[in-house]
Amino acid sequence: MGASTFVPRALDSGSTRSGAVLGALAVLFAVAGVTLAVRTYRMGVELRDGRVTLRGVLRTTRIPQSAITHVHVREATVVWRRPDGAVRRSRVA
Repeated sequence: MGASTFVPRALDSGSTRSGAVLGALAVLFAVAGVTLAVRTYRMGVELRDGRVTLRGVLRTTRIPQSAITHVHVREATVVWRRPDGAVRRSRVA
């Protein structure tokens, strides 16, 4: 998908700013693409020093091992309690 898809018609043809807008969008898409590629490569579950780290595409969750109450293998979720007592579910990618 090209950066020109997201540029308004007013900036498409006769404007002097169209090159700068397209350049900025190209840089933005390149940075986002590299970030997502690295995050996708590092996805997974890591158990280290009494803490479980769940790395997803957009977010990383760190859970103390003592807070985990259930692991649902079929649903690929970890059920755990926050320090305030709230029950949380985190999906494993």
